[in-house]
This record gives sequence, structure tokens and C-alpha cells, in this order.
Amino acid sequence: SAPFHGTDVLQTAVAVGDDNNGIVGVAAPIGSPIALYTSYDFAVGIASVLMARGAGAEVINMSYSANVPSIFGFTVWPFEATTAAVRASGALLFASAGNDGRNVDGEDCFLGICWEHTWHTPCENAGVICVGGIGWDSKNRAGNSNFGPEHVDIFAPYTVYRGQAPNNMGGNNTVSTINGTSFSSPYAASVAALIWAADPSLSAGEVWTILRDTAHTSPDGRVNRYVNAYTAVLEAVGVGLDVTLNAPV
Repeated sequence: SAPFHGTDVLQTAVAVGDDNNGIVGVAAPIGSPIALYTSYDFAVGIASVLMARGAGAEVINMSYSANVPSIFGFTVWPFEATTAAVRASGALLFASAGNDGRNVDGEDCFLGICWEHTWHTPCENAGVICVGGIGWDSKNRAGNSNFGPEHVDIFAPYTVYRGQAPNNMGGNNTVSTINGTSFSSPYAASVAALIWAADPSLSAGEVWTILRDTAHTSPDGRVNRYVNAYTAVLEAVGVGLDVTLNAPV
């Protein structure tokens, strides 16, 4: 339903600059991509995460989701065990929150006993940083972005510029926009990569702490925080916020 979705995700993260194609990825200056095909079944998802980590990936992005009714939650356990283990190995994992406008922490209750009615995987998996989307030129949640006070950890732009793909060639170097938390997630993951490149001595947990603690606050009660790339990288470099940037004379 979304041809060349992986191409768009990859370009959001690491599209090369200065190549006359109109866009540049967030982590383009430092990113070294490892691209793996992933279908929506858990076996391939597990294999892809393990293959990425085995190939040396330190930041792993998963721009897909599956909504599993709670009664079948046990089917997600092997995948969750995998994401938890990969996170414990020292990598950071990011996943899109989804585009249904839902509360991923939504509950059903009966006789005072409550439980989450749906497991949104991999967003809610152990070890995964779940990313929602904020609207274009806004501090508020994009209308279709999922949210959740417990499991949607951070927000990033929901709408990004889209570069070349075989089904997006409507002219010379045509650039358009594309929407979805599928692009919020690689955006946030790429900022994490920038932080890590600024200080390679940081642990995965320290990178996430900087990304989380430097994030902007939002007037939208459904947005706990959204990415502040500039301040996050300065924090990693160790430069105070009173830095002055001067253009060459």
C-alpha cells in the first residue's frame, strides 16, 4: 500500500546532501546506513533486528507497526525478548507510533480490573523508543499520530520532504512532502545518531537521556516532548547554549 516506503524512510535519515536531489537526511553527515527488508511478520522482524545489530548497527529504526489484540499478546513475546536483548547489548531502537490517531495505552476495564486492549508492536516492545509525530510547523500532535503517556516516548516531525523514488519522478528532481510516524521515527533516530557522533564515548542510555532531556515541551497534553536536535547536539559536544555562531567575513 506504500510503494518504496523503505526508500522514503532511508532518505529521511541519510539522504546525501549536495547531489541536486533536493533533500538531505537528518544524519547525512555521519550516518552509515544498513538497509534491511522487513515484512510484517514477527519472524522476519526478529531476524532483521538481529541482522542489523550483527552488522554493527548502533541505532536501529523500525518504521512499521502491528496492532495485536491483548488476548494474542503472547505472540509478541519472542519479538519483545529480541528488542530487549538488542537494547541491552548497547544499541538504541526506535519505532513509529502509528497513524491511527489512537492512544496506544488505551485500556478496557471490567469490574474494576483494567488492561491494555491492544499491543502496538514494536512501539510498545521492551527496549524500544516509540516516536509519535508533531504537525507541520507546529508544537502540537499531528492529527493522525498515535499517542500515549506511557509508551510514546518522544515526538518528531510527522511531515518531511520526500526525495526521489521510482514512483516519485514527476519531473526533474521533484521534491514533495510525505506524512507519517514512519518518518518521525527515523528523524528521532537520526538525531540520536548525531548525538552519538558528537560524543562517541556516550553509552546508549546516555544518548537517550540527552535526546529526552533536551527535548522541547509542548502545549499539547498528548505530546510529552518533541525532538530538539540543535540543543541535543550542543549538549553532547559540551558547548553551552550561549554559543555564538559567526559567519565568515
